[in-house]
Amino acid sequence: MQLGAGTSLFCLFQYAIPFCTLSTYEDVTVKALLNSSVTEMFMNKRIVARHGFKLQKLKRPIAVRNVDRTNNSGGATSSK
Repeated sequence: MQLGAGTSLFCLFQYAIPFCTLSTYEDVTVKALLNSSVTEMFMNKRIVARHGFKLQKLKRPIAVRNVDRTNNSGGATSSK
């Protein structure tokens, strides 16, 4: 595949990801969009709320950016 100047190719795949929560040891499977160019991993606020995950406050919020490097509309994340 040939890309124009300044164009990046990001590989995005959606999968069902099973994992076990550390707080309740509950088995959970969620649909996740995987991006091979990511620098951090984040979880959607709705998934956190739906499964009742316990969060810890971060000392400093982390800016969340989209693949085009713009700030994400959801804002910075302040919990882990």
